[in-house]
Amino acid sequence: MSKSNKETRHISKKVPSLKELGVDNIEQLVFNAISISVLVVYQDILIDLNSHALESLGYSNKKQLIGKMPSDISPKEQKDGVSSEWLSKRYNDRALMHPVSFDWSHLTQVGKCKKTRVNLHAVKGVDDLLVCSWIDDEYTVGLEVEKQLQEQKFDAFMRNIPVGIWIRNEKLEIEYSNDFFNKNYAHERQSINENNKKSIAESSKFRPTKIENLLNNEVVYNKGDEYKALQDRKLVEGQQSITKVAIEYEDENNKKRWLNEIKFPIFINDEIKQIGAIAIDMSELVQTQNKAHKALLDTINLLSNVLELRDPYTADHARRVAKIATLIAKHLGLTDNQIESIKVAAGVHDIGKISIPLDILNKSGRLSKLELALIQEHPSTGSDLLKDVSFPWPIADIVRQHHERIDGSGYPDGLKGNEILLESKIIAVADVFEAMTSHRPYRAAFPSKVAVNELNNGKNVKYCSKIVDACLELFETNKIDLDKL
Repeated sequence: MSKSNKETRHISKKVPSLKELGVDNIEQLVFNAISISVLVVYQDILIDLNSHALESLGYSNKKQLIGKMPSDISPKEQKDGVSSEWLSKRYNDRALMHPVSFDWSHLTQVGKCKKTRVNLHAVKGVDDLLVCSWIDDEYTVGLEVEKQLQEQKFDAFMRNIPVGIWIRNEKLEIEYSNDFFNKNYAHERQSINENNKKSIAESSKFRPTKIENLLNNEVVYNKGDEYKALQDRKLVEGQQSITKVAIEYEDENNKKRWLNEIKFPIFINDEIKQIGAIAIDMSELVQTQNKAHKALLDTINLLSNVLELRDPYTADHARRVAKIATLIAKHLGLTDNQIESIKVAAGVHDIGKISIPLDILNKSGRLSKLELALIQEHPSTGSDLLKDVSFPWPIADIVRQHHERIDGSGYPDGLKGNEILLESKIIAVADVFEAMTSHRPYRAAFPSKVAVNELNNGKNVKYCSKIVDACLELFETNKIDLDKL
């Protein structure tokens, strides 16, 4: 027989239908034949499962399981002590929106715990209907091994990262700390078994000398431990969601160091159970910044010395204004950073006068319009001299605005009210008060009451009222002593 005849006989052979083979429902056949465990869940209730799932869970009849909740065939708690019932409902709710995959422990009929990797997704077109599936045996074992390797890598990462990491429980006891924390921030670690729960007793290597709250600029000196404990308690009680502080301290060798510390609550079953903390050593950065800051101040001093060589009166005036402005800023409760910016800006607020001829600066008679115009250029000239210097504050802008007045009558830009920087407003008041109460080559000092009247009459017109009040209160209580400036 030829090859073509053989092919014809094969094709003409009758192919039986599934019904003839005794299969009424192909979907049901596949459902029970596949080597994947499948559960069908409707509104958190098990309504069907395939043969492989029945075998995987160690049951012989579907009726033993149908009608139960998935949490009924699971241990009471999943990993990390999370309630199976709560977690099951949470995953079901999420799966109705999009497919989810997660680790889950089932209980077989004989009570054996079976760890699986579950896939859960909704059935399109049917509300609240979910399909849950997992693969047993070698694949699951492989996933568990892979997971263990990942956990080992993560643990090695946590142990070796050069950042302090630790976790406290509700009683604020340390339950976990990595190697960097143990080496740098706590010198005693004592494991304690209490109700089969491991905790770590901490003894700090340092006592904070200064803590600055980076969220609200609050600063605390020499009471760092009490302040940190209070912030931790607020986190545990849910009064705040995060804390960020900059800590200055002396280590066990009495060496000054700095670190930034971030703490946050850890939720389990929607309740705060722990506090996580991360500490980053900022010492090298701060020391570099301090060196840069010193170099910056040295530059300012150099400019002041140049001005003093040319015009000793203006240089001395700048130093005195800086002292008065600093006292006012402290009295108003400004931050350390703002106070430093005011001190620096006030020290160079008249640097622009370096471009004005001395015979005009020291002229005893009335200035001509041209001479007055030259004098009024010094804020903008000073700003131009300083604008390219990399200050951590807007020094050039502060210097430019120190002759502006809140009613718009000042110069060089005629700014009003809130258009003027607070630092400039403070220097403006200190500038007027010092200038009027000091001797100049072209006139004697005015009596202090004349300066007081000028500031009082200019309140809410030229000068900010609260700044004037602060200046005069400091003067009246001898905290601004004109003879000792």
